[in-house]
Amino acid sequence: MDNVLAIGMAALLAASLSPAPADHERIYDHRACSIAGSDTEADLTRYGCTVRMAHDSGRVAARAALSAIGEPYVWGGGGPRGATTGIKRGSNVKGFDCAGLTEYAWAQAGISIGPDTYAQWRSGTRVARRAMRPGDLAFFETNAKRRGPDHVGVAINIEQMVVAPFTGASVRIEKIDRRSFVGAVRPVEDLRGDDR
Repeated sequence: MDNVLAIGMAALLAASLSPAPADHERIYDHRACSIAGSDTEADLTRYGCTVRMAHDSGRVAARAALSAIGEPYVWGGGGPRGATTGIKRGSNVKGFDCAGLTEYAWAQAGISIGPDTYAQWRSGTRVARRAMRPGDLAFFETNAKRRGPDHVGVAINIEQMVVAPFTGASVRIEKIDRRSFVGAVRPVEDLRGDDR
């Protein structure tokens, strides 16, 4: 039953990430963490919208990540084309590890970010936590013995991400705000350039 609810929630979130009609400007609201299509000042005020999106790539990546909810975590699994069998303990299961999920999500937007967290950490522009948008990569340091972030998820809004968490779990939505958060990366250049 929990999986059905998670998939239903993912479908609702994916719908909210759908692009607005071509004749509408796409707006992202940092406070309410929502995306709205609007071309009137009244709508901008109603949504509290402050930032005009320069591209749709992040939303494409976020929708792709949401489509993977329920897939099993598999160490070494996933890549640009989707879920794959993993290695070691995951050699007979098809699914995603954290970096395989993020690589898949961004590949759907036509952007190559690399196959592991270390390459993905260097794949774009660092953005402030408060300026995160759908599709941004949220990085975490879960093992202090390793140098650099070793875990990553795809933001769907300023508070939540889609992540392949650990062996025995499935791709799911989790909060971004946690002690191990070390930074965020936007794999595509922000055309406005004012969110760093």
